[in-house]
Amino acid sequence: MNFINDFRLRNGKQIVVPFLQLRSIPELFAAILLEGGGVAELVRRMKELNPGMISPYGVQEGFMSVPWVSSFWVLVGFAVVGLPAVAQRATAPTARPRAAAALLPPPPEA
Repeated sequence: MNFINDFRLRNGKQIVVPFLQLRSIPELFAAILLEGGGVAELVRRMKELNPGMISPYGVQEGFMSVPWVSSFWVLVGFAVVGLPAVAQRATAPTARPRAAAALLPPPPEA
């Protein structure tokens, strides 16, 4: 019975969290834009502070090369895609004995 409650809790959380994230990300983006005065104003301020802040290659000339930036985005992409599977597998060993007890039929009595 404990496995079923753990299962419900984990799946309930996995259902609620994406909706909270989908709601909070646009709210955060809107708050940043409103506070900063819009995208053009934010970019203008960043360019005043340091023109390299709006460059995809960093604030220092020659610091980041195209292969370095590309590898970063590939790694970030794989991490975002792979994170849910890794998290689920990380929690699975703790539930495995209870899962087997809950899902498998009892052994036949002799």
